[in-house]
Amino acid sequence: MPSNKFSIALECYKNACLSANCDLLFIVTNPVPGVEIIPPNNFIFVGYDYGNYICESNYYSVLFHLVINGSCDKMIEYSKQLNKYLLAPSLDIVNKVNESLLSLESKGITFETVEPGEEFVSIAVYFYSKK
Repeated sequence: MPSNKFSIALECYKNACLSANCDLLFIVTNPVPGVEIIPPNNFIFVGYDYGNYICESNYYSVLFHLVINGSCDKMIEYSKQLNKYLLAPSLDIVNKVNESLLSLESKGITFETVEPGEEFVSIAVYFYSKK
């Protein structure tokens, strides 16, 4: 996001916090292992999600829908490896979730998940700290 747009987003966030309890997140879709991500000031890394993020009103989290609130034991098993933010602490866990999802789908077990033309990717999530 260009710095001038980030300052507008930060100002909106600060104004919203005057009347509601809210959070500001910075995300990077499909981060490359070994490539350092430098988020804006005051953002702290909280973990990885796995799913798709098209826009604020069109997103899907495999961790939320299939791991945390799922009905398949093989996927729910990964909930034990999530951190206190209910995110994966490493890309290794995201990759294992992906492998399990693909394995289940190859056996004919399908989930109402991705729309045609969309694909799941890892998503690095950073939380804005007011400190």
